[in-house]
Amino acid sequence: MIIAGDSNTSIFSNGCVLTNKNNEDVKIQWLGPLNSDFFIDRHPLTIKLIESFNLEPDWKILSIGTFEVFKIFHEIKAGKDKFELLNRTANLYTTIFAQLNAKGKFAWMVGMQKIKYDFYENSLAISLKKIIEYSYEEKIPLIRLSQEFNQVISNVCNKLNIPIINPLHVITDQNGVLKEEYLSADRTHISSSCDHFYYEEIKKKLGIILIRKDKIELDLFEKDCYSVASNVAMQMKFDAKSFFTIFFEAINIPELIDQRNLLSIKQGLSKIINHKMSGKGDSIQINMDTDIVNDGLLDSFDLLETYTEMLDLLELKIDFQINLYYLNTINKLADYIFKHYQKKLTKRDFFVSFQGNFDIPEQRELIIESESKIAKMDDYTYGVFNSITKISSPNKKIEFGFMLLWFALHESELKNYRKAIQLLQSSREVNLKNPIKDVRVNYYLQKWFKLL
Repeated sequence: MIIAGDSNTSIFSNGCVLTNKNNEDVKIQWLGPLNSDFFIDRHPLTIKLIESFNLEPDWKILSIGTFEVFKIFHEIKAGKDKFELLNRTANLYTTIFAQLNAKGKFAWMVGMQKIKYDFYENSLAISLKKIIEYSYEEKIPLIRLSQEFNQVISNVCNKLNIPIINPLHVITDQNGVLKEEYLSADRTHISSSCDHFYYEEIKKKLGIILIRKDKIELDLFEKDCYSVASNVAMQMKFDAKSFFTIFFEAINIPELIDQRNLLSIKQGLSKIINHKMSGKGDSIQINMDTDIVNDGLLDSFDLLETYTEMLDLLELKIDFQINLYYLNTINKLADYIFKHYQKKLTKRDFFVSFQGNFDIPEQRELIIESESKIAKMDDYTYGVFNSITKISSPNKKIEFGFMLLWFALHESELKNYRKAIQLLQSSREVNLKNPIKDVRVNYYLQKWFKLL
């Protein structure tokens, strides 16, 4: 199964699996700011899209529309007739969707209408030049146009018997604008924590059950927890060392991130790019500063694929605001990816939080940085942490100060500041194991009380 298209595919950035196919991974493909021009111009992105769809025997879901609406919106502003534009678009989409549905099992996915308009280089449609953000009032005409567009394309789908995946009525307000609580951190996309709305719609329309990948992994871990719990009970002892041993064995995050990781990213990118070039029959030798874009060594799809393949290897989420056009060498692209990779949670961050002394000024900045990453731990890491905490708390009372601190940090990230404050205050109680004794409790209390 493939889910491909514009940046609304970010809703599936946590990964998903098919339960009826032994938890087989669903392929997620981001294709940049896709619209009908890509198909008319036979852009490399759409050529590869059609090839991959033709080879896929299972369902293919395409997310397209938000950039079509921007295009129509600005053509209307330039004086063109809206109804003529929508009729022309309907005819184009009839041709495009009929081609994509040639072998059946094709569905259209309706995503959020973006509220920022991105200007892109014509020569490379994935390079961001600048962004204009609309106010709420300015969004309404754009949203209304998107609703008209969605209705027009829905009519096309109905005529072609193409299923429509559209849960927007659940996640938007009365004006069709996405509700604040469902926005991602960049405030441009739907949060990936809302993927269940799309899974429910896919089940309803296609009869397919998709589950977030880390939920499957967490379920497997929680089943193993029974044996872990019995081992802990047999030891009659559970200390911080026991916690870290079990926790670090269960989660898949780096030990630490340093300059060796930057070197491995460069080597990885070089390997991916050379493989793509050899596949085209090119035997050109490239170095870390070769211009892979302007020298025509990679087309826009190859560049986009190189970027996403490297992120997959590093288990990083895509930055949909990236300007790949200007990251035109291995060194530039590696430096950019490494900068984001450094923000990834590591095992060292947990040790820094556990062992660090906030009262020592030289350690304070490092502790804050590490605990900021702990606060943002993903659902799987949090689930494992929560499960192990339950194992170590037979009386349902958390006995470790650092556990209460990390729960507090996580709650603060969710903006549950009252709960975060309550947990944090409990973390310094003297009867706890490893209570938080330094001034960081006051630091976070002052910070969170201001946010109530």
